[in-house]
Amino acid sequence: MPSPTLPLIPSSVSLKRLLTAIVVALAAFMARPTSAEDTYQVGVTGALKGRSAASYAPVVEALRLYIDKVNAAGGVNGKPVNLLIEDDLTLPWKAGANARKFLTEDGAVLMLDASLSMTYATVVAEAKNAGVPLIFAGSVCPKYIYPPAAEDAFCTNAFAATYDSRAALSFVHEAAAEPVKIAFVAMAIPLSRMEIDFAAGEAPRLGMTVVYKEGILPPTEDYTPFANGIKDTGANWVYSWAPWVTQIRTYEALRQTGWLGSYVTWAHTEAEAELERIKDPKLMSSAPMRCSPTRCRSRRRSSRR
Repeated sequence: MPSPTLPLIPSSVSLKRLLTAIVVALAAFMARPTSAEDTYQVGVTGALKGRSAASYAPVVEALRLYIDKVNAAGGVNGKPVNLLIEDDLTLPWKAGANARKFLTEDGAVLMLDASLSMTYATVVAEAKNAGVPLIFAGSVCPKYIYPPAAEDAFCTNAFAATYDSRAALSFVHEAAAEPVKIAFVAMAIPLSRMEIDFAAGEAPRLGMTVVYKEGILPPTEDYTPFANGIKDTGANWVYSWAPWVTQIRTYEALRQTGWLGSYVTWAHTEAEAELERIKDPKLMSSAPMRCSPTRCRSRRRSSRR
């Protein structure tokens, strides 16, 4: 199925979180001895091309537009902010090289990672080595961001490891009209696999039977073998916590096999347009509203119209 034209700017809520994190991070830097430079250099490494770009490029574009507005109003603390934006193609070595250049050659005082979690380790290492604040912008929040967090680490979005799956499984448990046989789908990248492993461990506590769990490699072209594997298990529910391309292409492959079960995704920038395009009441996308230590509730939307 062809992909729709995607909106350039993410939701106002996500954008506000991003901008708030930038202000806080810059404030953390400005509390240190004043730089003699006339411009604040901010490095951004992101997935700007390729299959994951639809999730991450809008975040970077929103940031660019906002910084243009800030600079037009006089900058930050009287200084302009210069965005240094580089594509990392979701490659760890490329993200690390981008970060190293920003920090050692360009004098960046703040770093943003807007890419897949496979890029995190190299970027975190460079930022920590330089003592520069790091924001995960539009990317899933790694656990070390959770309280008590490092003072120079920030996150901006609605992806929260473990909490997301608690919310999604709670919904499945409440919505299912028959015993749940559930399949789990991840992208074969660190945080996606860890989250699906967590979800697969939690599901039996809610009386669900786990029948399938798979991490699909990012370059995969044909999702049919995975769809057939899920269908053959008799799964009546699928939950995927992964970059949108993995979630939606697995779903589409399943429907092409004739599978009629319910499919729960986690909402990305693309989700609203995709739900509108597909119009399937059994395709649902979820994002959190509130969580307690023992229970999470979620905000859900299906593609039924």
